[in-house]
Amino acid sequence: MSEIINFKPKHEFEHKRNLAEFIELCESYPRLPPIKNSQDKYNYNSAYWSGVANFTKLGVNSKKRGSEFELDKSIMPFAKAYFTYQQSHSPTKSKNELKALRVIELAMLRAHGSVDITLVKPTILDSAAQLARENYSPQAAYHCGAELEVMSNFLCESKIVNNFAWKNPIKRGEDTVDKIGEKGKEYRERKLPNEDALIAIAEIFSIGAENLSPRDIFTTSCIALLMAAPARGSELFYLKSDCIELTKDEKGKNQLGLRWFSGKGFGYEVEWVPECMWDVVKEAVERLKNLSAGARAFAKSVEEKTYFLPCPTDISLNHKLTREQVSLALGLDVYQFEEYVEVNGDTFLKTGLKTKKGQTLSNQLLKKYGIARNHYEVTMAELNEIVRNDIKTNGFPHIPFKTGDGIKVKWSDALFSQMSNAFHSIKGTSTTELWMPTIGTINEDLSTTEKKTKDGSTMTNQLSLFERHNYPSMTVLSHQLRHMLNTMAKIGGMSDTLLTRWSGRADPKQTRVYNHQTPDQLNAKFHAITKEENSKLGIAELVIVTPETLQEINADSNITAHVTEFGMCIHSYVLNPCEKHRDCVNCEEQVCEKGDDEKLKRLKEKLKYEEMLLTGDQQAMDDGSVNAEIFLNKRLLTIERCKALIDRLEDDSIPDGALIKLAIDKTSRLDKALDINGKKRLPKLDSSKKITSQNGTPELMNTRPKALDKLKAFGGVKRG
Repeated sequence: MSEIINFKPKHEFEHKRNLAEFIELCESYPRLPPIKNSQDKYNYNSAYWSGVANFTKLGVNSKKRGSEFELDKSIMPFAKAYFTYQQSHSPTKSKNELKALRVIELAMLRAHGSVDITLVKPTILDSAAQLARENYSPQAAYHCGAELEVMSNFLCESKIVNNFAWKNPIKRGEDTVDKIGEKGKEYRERKLPNEDALIAIAEIFSIGAENLSPRDIFTTSCIALLMAAPARGSELFYLKSDCIELTKDEKGKNQLGLRWFSGKGFGYEVEWVPECMWDVVKEAVERLKNLSAGARAFAKSVEEKTYFLPCPTDISLNHKLTREQVSLALGLDVYQFEEYVEVNGDTFLKTGLKTKKGQTLSNQLLKKYGIARNHYEVTMAELNEIVRNDIKTNGFPHIPFKTGDGIKVKWSDALFSQMSNAFHSIKGTSTTELWMPTIGTINEDLSTTEKKTKDGSTMTNQLSLFERHNYPSMTVLSHQLRHMLNTMAKIGGMSDTLLTRWSGRADPKQTRVYNHQTPDQLNAKFHAITKEENSKLGIAELVIVTPETLQEINADSNITAHVTEFGMCIHSYVLNPCEKHRDCVNCEEQVCEKGDDEKLKRLKEKLKYEEMLLTGDQQAMDDGSVNAEIFLNKRLLTIERCKALIDRLEDDSIPDGALIKLAIDKTSRLDKALDINGKKRLPKLDSSKKITSQNGTPELMNTRPKALDKLKAFGGVKRG
């Protein structure tokens, strides 16, 4: 019987063809850049892209290797293509695409037994979102769901699946920064360091460098520096050996700071150290300089000298070396190894390369540098060249930091330069291989080790700083110190702007996350501010006047007063806003106080400015510009009123404190409209009253507005 072929709609073939073309396209993309300054190159066909990403299953530790930990082969081509495509067009540090790919893989394996991306649909995405909730933190699960939504939109737009609409069902994780109660307390305790642990570190630091191991000196000195300024732990290693800044401030007082480089976009900045920490910082830096002196000297020799390895006086540079001599020149003291063997009842002592340990370590060292295990293979000159080439493969003379936005620090200048195995409890320190500690080196020494032996048991020779000095097992994270200093600064009243700068942040919005004041501390701070008589807020009891009838409004019109550029404004805003905004000189409701020198100075500057502009108005008038006459007349009127006010304010016959106001007719909206159109209305004739001069003759006020007395009472009217 002929083979029966199942019918497949045309669109299914199109989906698979589009998927295949997409994968083929992405395989031709340029390789993604690894982590900054990394020299690693990855193989596209591998599941482990060094410095970029690992395509491993959900829940697998990033350090584990093996085919059983890798994503299923049915999704691997799409996973690599999709990751490459998204990171090429929109590179990110978080790389949430991997989270989405891992939950999609598991959801489809459970549903279909294999992964076929063309079969992705809302039910698959719902299952993937549920897996994200179960395996990630609330915040990480939210980001995973958001990436699933991005992926679903991409698959639909690319015609790899049938069109459908799907939204991220995972809510953003709770913001615990401002939480109160038990949740807030738990969050604060998690972000701040253990006080007992800090006291223990301080006690160990105070023992004295001569009583501490190199590892002890390193860890305690790092914590001392992180306690002096709120830096990130990784930024410690950008410090140079001359990192201390000594200067005097504008008052002539000595100041001490550390020249930090912020690793997240802020750049170089001097972090000023509180005076109470000066001696501690100086001691910590001095200890670290002594600790790194050998490594810095070696790096300097490699930079400046052709032959830098120690050479016995009886051996020339072109003399072929024995295997023992090569090992010694590379820093391995082979003669330290001894072992006793028994042959035919007799006991013999073996030393050097005749011992099993000496031979093993020598073999490892020679293999590292590509030297054969025989006598007389290389000369001293050749050995120098081999070591130099090995050192220079990784950016020498600069340290190849994986973070730091490309910061350049020489090995010979770095405060933390070390030789390989410098802190190892068993291995001897290398004399030819440079090494830079990392933030992991600090954190590993501040908690009980989680390292395992080959048989899966916990290592017993990896003791933390606390365990080495017989303290209880405690844990401190270097970043907790940054949170603590930020919180202490906020409690002390430091502004967000200054705190952002002190912490080396480029974005002030991030400062909020580091503030862990308790509700009681915030309440106490608020009450202290409100009770302070001369607080910056200027809090005072004010009389609120609320007129309720038209008679009250008319009878007590001068119930408000506002400080202006040249005096005070007594306009009542109860009925209508200001009709002469920024034209106080021509306002009938401006009052000037005799004796206010600062405001008299401003009035003279105003007159000078108006007279300067008068020339331009006259020129425009001569040129026949439209409405030039209106502006010229207004300018002349303003100049005349400024002069009139200045004359009275400088009149010695008027006592200081007297209130002076121009007698100007109130201008209605009709007057303004007529003025704009270059027209005037006739003055109203009244035989019982004199017509007030349009120019506004200054007159003394016989009665003070009530609001001025109120402002005086509260200190609201101030000179200047």
